[in-house]
Formats: sequence, C-alpha cells, structure tokens
Amino acid sequence: MRSCVTLGKRRSTSDLVIGMVGVICKDYQEKFNTEIWSCCWIRDGNGQDILIYSGLDEEIKLATLKNNSVDVYNSIEVPQSQSIPHIRPHKTEPWIVSTTIIGQINVFDVTTRDIKYSTLSPSCINWPSFFSSPTTICAPSKTSGVAILDIEKDVELINFVTMSPYISCGCINDQGDNLACCNFDSVVEVFDVNNGKLIYVMEGIFSGHWPRTAY
Repeated sequence: MRSCVTLGKRRSTSDLVIGMVGVICKDYQEKFNTEIWSCCWIRDGNGQDILIYSGLDEEIKLATLKNNSVDVYNSIEVPQSQSIPHIRPHKTEPWIVSTTIIGQINVFDVTTRDIKYSTLSPSCINWPSFFSSPTTICAPSKTSGVAILDIEKDVELINFVTMSPYISCGCINDQGDNLACCNFDSVVEVFDVNNGKLIYVMEGIFSGHWPRTAY
C-alpha cells in the first residue's frame, strides 16, 4: 500500500492524497505522471488557498482543489534548475522560496508569479531554505554553516558555523531569536540569532537514514 497523507480530515481512499513517495493522485489508482518531492499550502493575494508542488522537473505547479480534484491552473518555470526538491511558504505574504537541486534559491510571488529574489549557493544542494523572518531566508548547507540572507538588501547577514557538516535542515522559533539545525549524524545545534553563539547541542542516535528534519 502506498504511504500517503490526506488533505483534510477524511481518510477514505477516494479522498485527494499526496503520496510521500512522490505522486499526487485522487486515489491509489489515478496518478499524475509527475514525481513530486515537495508541497505546501499558501493563500494568494486574492485570499484563495493554493496548493503548490514541485519535483523532478523545472516547474512549480499552482493548483486549487475543486470537488476533490486537483485543478492545475498555472505554473512557475525555473529554467536550468534540473529539479526542485524543496518549496516553503511565507507566513504572511503570498510568497514561496524554492531550493533547486543545484543550489539555486528563488523567492516567487505566487499571485503575480514574479521572482523577487534569486541567488546561487552550491552548498545548499538538496537542503530546504525557508523564511526565517518577513524579509530573510535561512539557508542550511552541506558545509559547516547556516546562512541568513536578506532578500531586500541582497546580502548575507550572518553565517552560523556548526560543529559538523551536512546541515540538512533548520528552523527558527516564533520569537526569531533561536535557530535550531540538525545534520546527517543526528546532531541538533541551537544558536542565538542575535549574537551567533552556540547555546545548546543535542546528539541523537544515527540510524543511517535521511533526511533529518527539525521544525
């Protein structure tokens, strides 16, 4: 049986589901011929809930749900991206940040489909960037560091130097003063965002599986 999670509260196989292994389908038989690696919900500038997903191509799909079916009404092309394994939504604006498999980080306005920010960071290959504040992006890297990027000033504000490489993900608390990140070796490091100092380390048991995730 395919591993999946349903959208909404219902759990029958006739509901719309997103397969964790990479297909989007109305049920277990009906499939779109698209390999999907990431998805998120966002509310566009018109107040409509939009399902956004990306995967093994150079497009980000924008869709709505109508009568338990996916209606793909538009897409955002990301030329030369090869694939887009990660997309994350902005908390208050109709924006998404996408991270491509070659380390290209882009911020798009979902309503207009315009690009608001773009940078290339080869060290961010395969790792998800996310909005750490209304105007900044947190970019975990395969090297020993997590960068905070200002998308308005187009500068790197700070780079947290971690104890170990391959930082697979990170998250910032609601107050915006603590950054937590974890790596392939099950090590979680917490930094003070204001001064960049390491304040906490927790080491788990490495099971040999990936990716490591923190929220």
